[in-house]
Amino acid sequence: MSDIPRGPLLLIDPIPRTANWAWDAAYAQMTSGIEGTPRLVPILAEARRSLGLPTGDPAALERLETILLAWSSMMWWTAIHFRRDDPWWTAQVQQNLERLASSTSR
Repeated sequence: MSDIPRGPLLLIDPIPRTANWAWDAAYAQMTSGIEGTPRLVPILAEARRSLGLPTGDPAALERLETILLAWSSMMWWTAIHFRRDDPWWTAQVQQNLERLASSTSR
């Protein structure tokens, strides 16, 4: 994660996981609480590419990002009730769920 586009990366992962690398970016995006947080999966994908690490098929990665953000949105909506009063965050949750719904209705 970086404070600025193409800035230095700070990677924090206190919980070991066996999930796809994109999960950490989606998780950080939904828990950031900072209005205007960018899409972190594509940012991390670019950083991985620059290091020669695999990122997967672009279409599959976009689909994975959609699923992870929607799932994370539902999880945090039920767990962090006080965030529902934040209009920006609520809009992000709605956008993520609508993105998933529109991708599955095609």
